[in-house]
Amino acid sequence: MVSIDIKDILARARRPKQNISTANRDLSAALEVLNSKAVAQSRLTLQTLASKKLQGRPWVEATGRRIQNWGGQPGRAETEELPAFLQTLVRRLVAAGVYAPQDAPNHCLINEYTNGSGIPAHDDGPLYVPPVATISLGGSAVINFVRQTSPDSQPELITKVLLQQGCLLLVDGQAYTAAMHEIPSQDSDVIDEHCCNAGLAKVSIGDVIRRPQCRLSLVLVHKRTS
Repeated sequence: MVSIDIKDILARARRPKQNISTANRDLSAALEVLNSKAVAQSRLTLQTLASKKLQGRPWVEATGRRIQNWGGQPGRAETEELPAFLQTLVRRLVAAGVYAPQDAPNHCLINEYTNGSGIPAHDDGPLYVPPVATISLGGSAVINFVRQTSPDSQPELITKVLLQQGCLLLVDGQAYTAAMHEIPSQDSDVIDEHCCNAGLAKVSIGDVIRRPQCRLSLVLVHKRTS
């Protein structure tokens, strides 16, 4: 069973922030990765999500992935009440000081990636109030943060972050407002000098990280309603 210990994540969130290192100082101050311990008595697991929590909710097919929306549709101000299992998670994030009560997440986007699939470079737009919290379940993948200097130019790599099983990624500040993010579609990721949390993740340059057959990404955001 693949599991994530939410209590351990939130205990780490209460500690003074130790930002991941990157050459871009503005981005470094806006990214934080908190690793959890995989323990059997964890409250949130890939298995329970797939077999219980997510059943009966329609999936929306997208290129290389499928999506569930909880709390309303992306790009629309209307919201709906989050289910109990997500409300519990939100309360713990607020209690840990990750979010102020008035900015608590009211929307969750669940992405299911299979067989090495990814997502093209994009930003999350002005409808969300940062920080954006992303919890990874099921295995590892590398996310790239890029910037595009002009509409016709290719995105320029800023930094990479290894999303490990059971990690919480917080994206704020310049990482949210001035950068885009992408996950390349590939069966594995090779750790290189651009991976800014290699030390925290205890991986080395040249390590090959295989993608799982199925990975879930829970993206928790506060969606503006006015």
